[in-house]
Amino acid sequence: MKKTLASTALLGIAVSVAACSHAPSKTFQIVGHYITVDPSIEEATASEESSQEAITTLSTATVIVTDEVDKGNESVETIELATGAFVDGLVTIEGEIEQPTEVEIFVQVDENTRLSTDALLVPGGEEVTFALVDHKGEYPPDQLLLYGVSRRAKDPQKKFTVSGDVSGVELKDLSLAIARVDSSRYNKDGSLQHVPHGYVLIRDNKFVIEGEVDEVMTVSIGIEKDWDFRSSRTAIVEPMSEITVISHGAPRTLVATSTASKHIELVESWQQSAEFMSKRREYIAAWEAKERLEQQQAAQHSIDKPIDSQSEAEENPTSDDVAKASGETEDAETEANGSAEKEDTTVDEEMASAAPVADGCEHVPLDEVIPSPWDIAFSSNFSYPDWVLLRQELGKIRSRTLEHIAENSEDPISALLAMEMGAFRSIGPVTETDHLALAIYDRIATQLDEDLVARRVLPPRNALAQRIVVRQNNEILVPGQKAPGFSLPDLEGTNLALYDVLDKNELVFVDFWASWCGPCIATFPDLKKFYEDFNGDGFEIVVISIDDTFEEWEEASDEHDLPWPNIADIGGFRQETPTNYGVESIPKGFLIDSKGCILQKDLTTESLEKVLVAQFTEESVLSAE
Repeated sequence: MKKTLASTALLGIAVSVAACSHAPSKTFQIVGHYITVDPSIEEATASEESSQEAITTLSTATVIVTDEVDKGNESVETIELATGAFVDGLVTIEGEIEQPTEVEIFVQVDENTRLSTDALLVPGGEEVTFALVDHKGEYPPDQLLLYGVSRRAKDPQKKFTVSGDVSGVELKDLSLAIARVDSSRYNKDGSLQHVPHGYVLIRDNKFVIEGEVDEVMTVSIGIEKDWDFRSSRTAIVEPMSEITVISHGAPRTLVATSTASKHIELVESWQQSAEFMSKRREYIAAWEAKERLEQQQAAQHSIDKPIDSQSEAEENPTSDDVAKASGETEDAETEANGSAEKEDTTVDEEMASAAPVADGCEHVPLDEVIPSPWDIAFSSNFSYPDWVLLRQELGKIRSRTLEHIAENSEDPISALLAMEMGAFRSIGPVTETDHLALAIYDRIATQLDEDLVARRVLPPRNALAQRIVVRQNNEILVPGQKAPGFSLPDLEGTNLALYDVLDKNELVFVDFWASWCGPCIATFPDLKKFYEDFNGDGFEIVVISIDDTFEEWEEASDEHDLPWPNIADIGGFRQETPTNYGVESIPKGFLIDSKGCILQKDLTTESLEKVLVAQFTEESVLSAE
């Protein structure tokens, strides 16, 4: 009996030990790699001393892992979970957590510089790996990124996985390229919000990104290495779906495959077609031939005597130069929709010749209208190289399929996904395509549930309707037409009316800007010079901010010390004044005379200066006589 009891006791102890040995682990592990990148000779010479200090700091940097805990009453406490320091290019950090936790991994370089990345730690889960990339020189900036794998999915029922391989790219070194998965959603105010699902430094030509979605939706998968190589592809993801991505050797040749039915319908239907694959082979061959030629020219120039950089750039345009000249966007998914052939005449010239001059504006010399850089780009006779034309052909094949699905699919979800992927998207003047897209949105809105319509149908539908109005206004407001009146407040709250300003001046330059617009602010020094030279002769400048908040406008105004009337229509592009003036991008300026007639629009500061000199210098000479 005692033996039996003893055996039972031992068995109980064994079971207890076994139970403890199988208790869920609370540990996590993070491994960091220190990677150095040699700068160019010029950068190394220019920043040798500061660079050396930065190298020492980063190679022995302390890495800190923190978690933010909500304490209630809008109070958040930052808790340090673990720390570690690089030794011989590696750091291993371990700690314990009770549940899946989103953390920040960061390196505090100095008081003003903090490199960081976010990660999801899972108790007992797979290790998290990151890389601290030290570029040594002043540019590009140093980076701290997840390395090879990003796992951000807490709920396995909502998880999607994107696995990629870029080893097919042979003519570009993608060892420091970044892979990312993003989507977008509309906020309640109708603005579009960027949603990152994960980004990693590609490791050994491969990457894995895991994220979460609640429903079937579109995501953009991108590969980029500065401006040297950029490639993207839209994919359809849904809970528990898997996407496999490979690149076929040239930018914008990502192929995304999946077993999910919606992805097969909306992506693989054109991506795997014989026409698309044949055209893709032609494009890759043309791009690789261009790339080899550029490499040969670069090698030859390095051994020849230096040549004038401006002449070289004109004779040998780079891939980026050609892309900009052809009007291609960074996102390959939209480029074909905006690549329709265009006549040699500009939009302004077409409207000026088609629309009668407004009453009272018969004096406007339309033959002296200066075309904008945008008009010049569209009306140029630039001959695009084969690789650009072939890439545009690839986009057209894709667009045809998506437009057919959007217009004819009996499944409203498929139609919505096709629209979200860019079906019937256009740039430039308003066409029948825009109105067809509007009708498709209206049809879908009657077929889906109210929640989905409110989140994903009405916002893009209303944004398109707004865009149509803005573009139509832009087409109408050409030289020889009357400028719309407005009355807007300055920083003190005093309203300023356009036609009151026109009554007191000969020429008024109305310029739209915002605190976040670098190109707008870059024009201020030239505008200040013009204001100083010609304000006494009857020239006035009125700037209209379209900032989102009064505080942003006020801070920027104080910083740049604007000497002219400074008013605002706070709230962005959708406000009444920018809408009435057809403002779709900034800076955008109009030169208006005392009768309210538009003389010029979309002028560069160089063109504005020529107009002002011609106007007021000639008048000064006549007055002296």
